[in-house]
Amino acid sequence: MPSLPKSIPNKKAIETPKTGFRKKHESVNSKFYHSKEWYELRNWFIRQNPLCKWCEEEGIVKEANVVDHVKEILDGGEMLDQNNLMSLCNKHHMQKTNFARVKRKRKGGHI
Repeated sequence: MPSLPKSIPNKKAIETPKTGFRKKHESVNSKFYHSKEWYELRNWFIRQNPLCKWCEEEGIVKEANVVDHVKEILDGGEMLDQNNLMSLCNKHHMQKTNFARVKRKRKGGHI
């Protein structure tokens, strides 16, 4: 019967180099998005608006799982104003976010 190979003594795991991905992709407003005020408003808002707004406009009924700012904070949108929020599904949130990044990049702003 074959046996399992013996472990190699004194063999250390190779450290994975740090890429800085998390820091580089961290939102300018990440502190806000981890605040108690945002969590409470976000949870209340998605209970009040459980469907993706963009899907509804397309005649599709789909559950939302993201609360997003209509006018982005970086563009002067109000952080905690419920009138500046909309519920979106992941697909539509990614579309909106990617469009905003491209728009800012063209203007030479923060990505």
